[in-house]
Amino acid sequence: MTARALGMEITRLGVPTLVGVNPNEREARQMLVVTVGIEGIKVRGDRYVRVEKAVVKALGESSFETLEALGAHLIDKVEEVFVNGEDYTVRVKIEKPIAVPLAECPVVEVRRVVKDYYR
Repeated sequence: MTARALGMEITRLGVPTLVGVNPNEREARQMLVVTVGIEGIKVRGDRYVRVEKAVVKALGESSFETLEALGAHLIDKVEEVFVNGEDYTVRVKIEKPIAVPLAECPVVEVRRVVKDYYR
């Protein structure tokens, strides 16, 4: 029997990342919590590992000032794992837990419907 799914999600992946506009944010990495969802693809086991590696590498090399720009970049990196012409949607949610003192954390979510994006 073969397991099949039409989507996948890697939930709440924590990675120290250099991100932010303020001078103090540019001095040290901050923990970001990232969730990546891909809908409309046939899932094979190796894709989880490949997506995780792509996200961790991109976050480790990050020097973006905004979470929005970082989110779009992460979608680009996730798309590199799925270069076979499938139509799918990528969703990246980034949490920055220490950014707003009176809130649990601010969250930015970026979505891209791949077939529409490249028309």
